[in-house]
Amino acid sequence: MISFENVYKSFGPNRVLRGCTLDVRDGETLTVIGGSGTGKSVTLKLMLGLLKPDSGKIVVDGQDITQLSEDDLSQVQKHFSYVFQGGALFDSLTVGENVAFGLRQLGQHPPDKIGGIVKENLSMVGLQGIESLKPSELSGGMRKRVAIARSIAMGPKYLFYDEPTTGLDPIMADVINDLINDLHHKLGQTGVVITHDMRSAYKISSRIAMLYQGQIVQIDTPDNIKNSTNPVVQQFVTGSAQGPIQMQLKAHG
Repeated sequence: MISFENVYKSFGPNRVLRGCTLDVRDGETLTVIGGSGTGKSVTLKLMLGLLKPDSGKIVVDGQDITQLSEDDLSQVQKHFSYVFQGGALFDSLTVGENVAFGLRQLGQHPPDKIGGIVKENLSMVGLQGIESLKPSELSGGMRKRVAIARSIAMGPKYLFYDEPTTGLDPIMADVINDLINDLHHKLGQTGVVITHDMRSAYKISSRIAMLYQGQIVQIDTPDNIKNSTNPVVQQFVTGSAQGPIQMQLKAHG
């Protein structure tokens, strides 16, 4: 469905991806893990077509999006939806207006039907009757759920999550994990998640891919990642200060 084939991406002297190869399977939830600055967000932006690689192919539904015109790329991007790390709700709009924003921009639904779609999608994330509230009146967990409702309202084929549990307490983070799983089973969308929250990664993922030094060093089931014999993967998932990742940091000061 989505594949990276030997993708390189640099920003000046900073070589972020160095021959990254990765496949996202139809209907799965793939989580990309890795330390800060390893290129997780860059990988997501490349998948979305927001960045272009220096070399390599990025194939979505059989099309190499690196070779598409802006108009053709925008047609592919209509199948994508994105849940921002902080929710990225518009403070000046109500909850209902936030969820309806993309629907109104694309103009694919009659205006008189949008209100019903908003109510339906808020209900799917466990929020009813809050359409008239402003984001400032919501808790962090509610804002996250509204952001998810806005994304699923678009009916995407691919749903991308950027650190979906960041900033939430452990109980609310688990509520969001359960919601991601529930929506995945109900809607059947292909999900791509980036996170450093291993508790979340183990719970929501079909497979987990570890990004290190610009490449995927292991991609496997949550259980196999948890019990990995790769010292880099094992150090990261256990959160140990000792190991090859620490040695890499020391080598670069």
